[in-house]
Amino acid sequence: MESERDQTFTQIRPIIATEPIGEQSDIQKFQDTVLRPILKLQNEFFLNLAGHTLLVRHPEWDILSDEKKVILLSSWISKDPDVKKQIEGAIIGLMTRSELAFYFENEKEIQRRIRAFVLERIKSNKL
Repeated sequence: MESERDQTFTQIRPIIATEPIGEQSDIQKFQDTVLRPILKLQNEFFLNLAGHTLLVRHPEWDILSDEKKVILLSSWISKDPDVKKQIEGAIIGLMTRSELAFYFENEKEIQRRIRAFVLERIKSNKL
């Protein structure tokens, strides 16, 4: 039985129409049904986090080349432990109990996918 918290979190997520291509792994299904909607819901948060942090750390951001911006973004998302925790918390905090259990079983792979998705979202909006 789903808790009221679980129901609320699944109801606030945007619907994303995805067409499965062939057989999907459990992680791929999780990505399409859980991660993508949460990432879309949290998109503004990620953009604000990136905008604030990158401008504070790199006041010259606006005059950097796109190539340099991508390098800084990649490094920021993959190497800064505080940022990794903020991103992870913004996503797993919106998971249901069963989704969280699956996340912990596959944490390393799911975190890799989360970082890649967040990086792409920020790149497409900040460059």
